[in-house]
Amino acid sequence: MYKEIALNPACLSEYHYYGLIKKDFGFEKGRYLVLSAREWAREAMLAVKASDIQPIKKTSIKRFLNKLQKGKYSEGVLLPNDRSHNAKGAYESWDTWWKSQMTNRKFSATVSETKLEDCISFEDIIDDSDKWYVKPSVRVNKTPKEIVDSFISLLVLSERLLIVDPYLSISSNKVLIELFTRLNQLPNIKRITIASAIKTKNPGSAFKSQYEKMLPEGINFELIEFPDKYFHDRYVITERGALQLGQGLKDELEKGAHADKLGIHLVSEEDANSVHKSLKEALDERKASVALSK
Repeated sequence: MYKEIALNPACLSEYHYYGLIKKDFGFEKGRYLVLSAREWAREAMLAVKASDIQPIKKTSIKRFLNKLQKGKYSEGVLLPNDRSHNAKGAYESWDTWWKSQMTNRKFSATVSETKLEDCISFEDIIDDSDKWYVKPSVRVNKTPKEIVDSFISLLVLSERLLIVDPYLSISSNKVLIELFTRLNQLPNIKRITIASAIKTKNPGSAFKSQYEKMLPEGINFELIEFPDKYFHDRYVITERGALQLGQGLKDELEKGAHADKLGIHLVSEEDANSVHKSLKEALDERKASVALSK
């Protein structure tokens, strides 16, 4: 439900693309603008200076680009660690950077007025192109693969994952097995925290026998146990975005009912921060405790 978007800096010769950057990217929008900030801003500045945008509007864009070059603007803009590694070395142009990145991992969409592979234009965006549009909620089958598929695009962008689920057990959990099996596809994840009201008997043994071999080097794991009814809703939260789940992270047999589907919804940054705050308070007040730390 989160998308990596590449934007040709030449598009900044038209003011409406600047509007897109300011309004349509970020934690709550479900999409991020992925770029190598200094080089991208430099090319965009050339496009702006050569454009016929009104002077006042041109000044606004230049201020934004100067902030971007100096690392003082980050709202909705990022460069995941695995993409930054790929960006090291001589930077010839955005076109060559983009081609290099596409061999690493394809973007959800590339926005450009020039013809590039599967690119979309501003007209496609206002027509709600599937490549651009982010659904605020989805419903998926309760299979481990489909559940993990629903938030894997968020994990690709993130370093820290927090799962809050009052009824999640780490014992023989097929969804967690699916997630841990796919950790090698998530080169940026460095920490996974699971918070649950289910108290696992001997969690260290359960983790070692079922998940430890799947954990790539450099990833830390933490299990937090909190009191029953301290949290009601279920969340998947990272520093880049957050999702709320209608039911827990476990697979279930089909019953031929509406409840066969798992509803997943985008969550605001304010709500995500509230969950983090409540969990910290529970730990500080010793209502919750760390049951396992690896």
